[in-house]
Amino acid sequence: EERNQMDVYYIRNWSMFLDIYIVARTIAVVLTGRSGC
Repeated sequence: EERNQMDVYYIRNWSMFLDIYIVARTIAVVLTGRSGC
């Protein structure tokens, strides 16, 4: 359910900035081994 809400948010609010933000957070998690959850 939460993932579906996140998908809908992404679709409604898509922008290049949002994509860059997601990629940057993903890289940070990979490098640090920590997630935001």
